[in-house]
Amino acid sequence: MSKLVIKKRSEWMNKMCKIELHLDGSKIGSIENGETREFEIEPGNHKIIGR
Repeated sequence: MSKLVIKKRSEWMNKMCKIELHLDGSKIGSIENGETREFEIEPGNHKIIGR
C-alpha cells in the first residue's frame, strides 16, 4: 500500500469551506481548514479531485 497525504493550509478565507476528496471518481473523505489527512491507497497512477 502507498500513503496519500493531503494538507489544507489554515487560511481565513477557507475557514468555512470543507472540501470533498475524490480518488478515481469515488469519494474518499473530506478536509477542513488547517487539517492534514492521510489515506492508504493502491500503488499506481490515480486521479485526485477536490470539490
